[in-house]
Amino acid sequence: MEDGALKVKVAAVPEDGKANEELCRVLAAYFGVARVEVIAGKTGTRKMVRY
Repeated sequence: MEDGALKVKVAAVPEDGKANEELCRVLAAYFGVARVEVIAGKTGTRKMVRY
């Protein structure tokens, strides 16, 4: 996106952290790293992640 953010759609439901887990797997594959974690926005639609 114009502000440098990525827009990612996941199929997992946002229950029990399942959507965040899938997001982390998708982003880890995209960036080619072993692990990505959500550090802000765990319950919102905009998140900050660290890898």
